[in-house]
Amino acid sequence: MEEELAELVVEDFDFVNFVLVELEYMLGYLDLTWSCLRRRIHSRIILEAVADYDLWI
Repeated sequence: MEEELAELVVEDFDFVNFVLVELEYMLGYLDLTWSCLRRRIHSRIILEAVADYDLWI
């Protein structure tokens, strides 16, 4: 019983860690896009910047 519970805790921790990493990734995109929009940069440049950001991550 304790082993099964320990496995569930590990699985839940892995899932929460995955979600947090994905949220951090999405927030990076949003921050990059927002900073480009504030500067009124052309949308093509925004897409190129996002693609570069994706490669950097």
